[in-house]
Amino acid sequence: TKLSGEVEADETFIGGKAANMHKEKKEARGYMDGGFGKTIVLGLKERGGRMVCYVVSDRTGKTIKPLVEKTVEKGSTLYTDLHGAYHGLYRSYNHGVVDHEMAYVWGPIHTNGCEGFWSLVKRSMRGTYVAVEPVHLHRYMAEYTFRYNERKTNDSGRFQTVTSGVTGKRLTYRQLTGKERTPAWLA
Repeated sequence: TKLSGEVEADETFIGGKAANMHKEKKEARGYMDGGFGKTIVLGLKERGGRMVCYVVSDRTGKTIKPLVEKTVEKGSTLYTDLHGAYHGLYRSYNHGVVDHEMAYVWGPIHTNGCEGFWSLVKRSMRGTYVAVEPVHLHRYMAEYTFRYNERKTNDSGRFQTVTSGVTGKRLTYRQLTGKERTPAWLA
């Protein structure tokens, strides 16, 4: 089902800090600073409800608008920042915009729910994983989104949700790594 009611939309960049990389690695990746070379994630959060995330190739309206339209019920209230990718969404949504240069909260208009989720994700990734490859980021985001959406469910409820979600699905080593490997004990 689509998100409805009051929905926040925001993006974040996920990836290592250029300042922590060896100079040769920074130069090889072609960046020295900022978001360049990082992976972009779009988040849509229903206030008091669910979170939906998409790993996206860029922050353009051509990429972001179709995902918003696919995920959010038309006629809902959509809160975003001033980023240009959201321009024109007022045609389908009650679109409230906050200018982060002026304030982070303008009455009910803010994206703090998404910002809080990004904070949880980044702290958890930093404390749990040594490296997160961009090719697998959608899987990590699916895990964090599931955890967030099921945070109020008890253990048995979460277990039932997980088992019903994996029934009939299979992730092979080849799909996971993009290569075929024969186990040592078979060689």
